[in-house]
Amino acid sequence: MTTYLFPHSAAEFDDEQMLADFLEGELKERGGQYRVVTANRYTSPQDGDLVIFHRAGHFVGEALIERSLRRYEEPQRIANQEYEGEFIFDPRTVRVYANATKFAEVREKSGLKVFPMAIQKINPKDYEAIVGTE
Repeated sequence: MTTYLFPHSAAEFDDEQMLADFLEGELKERGGQYRVVTANRYTSPQDGDLVIFHRAGHFVGEALIERSLRRYEEPQRIANQEYEGEFIFDPRTVRVYANATKFAEVREKSGLKVFPMAIQKINPKDYEAIVGTE
């Protein structure tokens, strides 16, 4: 299992609480369906990999990928946004962290440099630094 960081912008969620609400609510209600705007960014994560979701300098929650990226034949327009593909996360594994951990706290513990809008692969030490502050 590999662990990845998935970023979220202000265009998607105003703040980390909105992302947490999405993970706990809509993502679970949709059976783990997670749409992506630009599919080319998400080619590495595979079935069984762990994803940590982050927004606005905070790690918010995590889930396991049940089905890796499936590209749509044609982009799908939903609520004024076009999506190129989707992942399916196992809804039973969605976990929102009780306290959204700040990037700076993790950097102090493990040296992890988070690139705010990049998909990143992280190592077990970085994961422990993220969830160890839980």
